Amino acid sequence: MKRILPIVGLVAVLLLVGTIGFRLITQRSILECLYLSVVTLTTVGNREPTDVSGEPVADGGMIFMIVYLLCGAGTFGFLITSIGRWMISEQVRNALEKRKMQQTIDNTSGHMIVCGCGQMGEMICRHLSEQRRDFIVIDSDLERLEELCIPEGWTYLHGDATDDGMLERAGLLRASGLAAVLSTDADNLYVVLSANIDNNRLAIVARAAEESANRKLRQAGARHVINPYHAGAVRIARLLIHPGIENLL
Repeated sequence: MKRILPIVGLVAVLLLVGTIGFRLITQRSILECLYLSVVTLTTVGNREPTDVSGEPVADGGMIFMIVYLLCGAGTFGFLITSIGRWMISEQVRNALEKRKMQQTIDNTSGHMIVCGCGQMGEMICRHLSEQRRDFIVIDSDLERLEELCIPEGWTYLHGDATDDGMLERAGLLRASGLAAVLSTDADNLYVVLSANIDNNRLAIVARAAEESANRKLRQAGARHVINPYHAGAVRIARLLIHPGIENLL
């Protein structure tokens, strides 16, 4: 990308030079001159250039157009080629990174799977990382995953955690634990049920936004169900009643 930016800047300069040049030659409006610059650079072509009165431009104007076309078209063509190469190299790099990530996952066992990379998922990952525990985080938001996981060196998978194939790719059968902390209770319930069916030895912890989901999540196979709002409220109430126990929590 760094190689492309200077070329983009050069094309912008050429457009500016062309606009000014055509303005001086034809006396047309700035917008018309910009249009002439673009069609000349892109080799789309246009009819014989004329000035604002419809008369053909002088020989000096024709010479300017020839030089401008030779310089500009070459630069624009090089820009298109560079962008194409960059896009291909990015695709190859992403494919290699995904393959390397999957190889790392395939060689991992006894790890944790974190389904969901929201605020709670991030806190879980940070705690597991501090404890030097192997884990894999799954989320459908690629931008969020790359922003969070790449700087930290965390292993991640981009996709829908409710997809059985995604859990399989995360090494569900070799994992020792799973945290279902997706945004909805319905998604967490589906993940817990699927994971428990495929690996009933798995230690599953799930988040429940609603109290009514606790029983269903436990029946689906979750060993522990956490309601963050309820847990936080209970702790705040205890601190209000017994301020002195703060150091013990």
